[in-house]
Amino acid sequence: MSLNSNDDVKIGAFDLPKVFFLRDGQAVESSSNIWQFLDISWGVINIRFDRLNALSREIRQRLKFVIGHTLETSSTAHARNLFSTFVHFYSSNFAHCGPGEVDEICLGHILAYQSKLDPRSAWRLGLIRIILKQASLIGCNFTSKEALDWLDAAVIPGNPKGADVRTRDPNHGPFSASEVETLNASLNQLYADGTINISDFAAGHILLGYGIRPRQLAALKERDLIVTLTDSGEKVYLLRIPQAKQRGELTRDSFRTRPCDRRLGKLLERLIEENSVLRIDPEVAENDWPMFIGSGAGPWPPGFAYHKSASIIANRIKSILSKQAGIKANSKRFRDTLAQNMADDGASIYEIAEALGHADTQQVGKYVEARPEMVSRLNHLAEEFTPILQAFAGVLIPAAGAEAQSAPKAKLLHDRALDNGGSEPLGHCGQHSFCDLAKPIGCYTCRSFRAWDDGPHEEILAKLMSDRQHKVSMGLSPKIYGINDRTIAAVTRVVQLCKEQRNGMVDNEGGRL
Repeated sequence: MSLNSNDDVKIGAFDLPKVFFLRDGQAVESSSNIWQFLDISWGVINIRFDRLNALSREIRQRLKFVIGHTLETSSTAHARNLFSTFVHFYSSNFAHCGPGEVDEICLGHILAYQSKLDPRSAWRLGLIRIILKQASLIGCNFTSKEALDWLDAAVIPGNPKGADVRTRDPNHGPFSASEVETLNASLNQLYADGTINISDFAAGHILLGYGIRPRQLAALKERDLIVTLTDSGEKVYLLRIPQAKQRGELTRDSFRTRPCDRRLGKLLERLIEENSVLRIDPEVAENDWPMFIGSGAGPWPPGFAYHKSASIIANRIKSILSKQAGIKANSKRFRDTLAQNMADDGASIYEIAEALGHADTQQVGKYVEARPEMVSRLNHLAEEFTPILQAFAGVLIPAAGAEAQSAPKAKLLHDRALDNGGSEPLGHCGQHSFCDLAKPIGCYTCRSFRAWDDGPHEEILAKLMSDRQHKVSMGLSPKIYGINDRTIAAVTRVVQLCKEQRNGMVDNEGGRL
């Protein structure tokens, strides 16, 4: 890296090392005021000491030692978080000071910063305490004794966690069963339409299946898919998932091997096969190619050439699903959904921690606290199953129209479970190939469904809602009683459209909705 500082490298009684070495071998020159290194999550990370000009040269040198020590002993993510919080503290207190004016962090600075934090951001003061205490412990203190004593005695709240899980927050908490179905259907439809490629398709389904962090997803390599054959010749799939967040380890130092659904296994096999046209760099070992291949070799950390960054993958999936399904689909919600479903099914905190890759159970209590018997999720009425779910993907057509009247008898759809034996058709199928949906209920979420405007849709909706309410009254988990929520949303939309058509609010010619 280029040098852009004339700062002396002396700090009191010890020397600031000329180079700090990250745990993956990357080197950072301490004399530079802009530290740059590479990370699988964000790509290039810059730590800008040149933005702290109000601090004296000595304080900046001591701060460099703290951040450098963190890089050598911990993770790049931890160092980045500490420094960004210090910049926030600096901007709050010293942004308008002159160059080199601040030569010590005092209690007044700490209290002034605390007064500007609200309950949701109070945790930032905890990170400032970590930085200032760490500096003192490793012999490069730049904080007054009064301030350190106050920090020792202060009770600082942590980053608030778990509220969205405990309350089953509809925008930030775990996905409901119907939302999972919607996300799954959206991925499948986008891939079938050619809107997304196989890489996006596979990444989305790995998130749905395993709820892993984007960093783990980005760190996957093709060799992490393990395929074995049974005695009968049937393929069995396993997926090695990098832990990526264990203390004292690099991203791919340890793994948890998970069973892989046959359909997902076949999808990943196909992805690896299609990757072959991208594996053209002889400098990369044959067994070292990433599962999700990026557009170039880097710059990336050692061992991660051609990997996509975690932020690129996560933002891509979030954008795709949020736009298509109308659901906030960040990686945290996938992770919370996996854990919450396990808790709803009676899994212990130890089983949940193991599935999430946690080394202990400190962070998993919130899922057990949010079990159905402790937190009853709001049971929406049918009319509140919002069309935002975009569950009904078919077409509403007039029963007396030419298309309905010419539909082959074999394509007509009936619900024989209705009280009248399903004598009235609810619509017909517009597909000309084999279909394995559970007819007729599954048809409501299929794009090939032609719903007739005089079909018994209200009776079907009433039956579905009655069945749902019965499961709720039995105390079953949301995973069970919500299994048909997406279908309920679709049937509700058809009922609404029929009412609007009768009131003259819908074009009687029909059309895709």
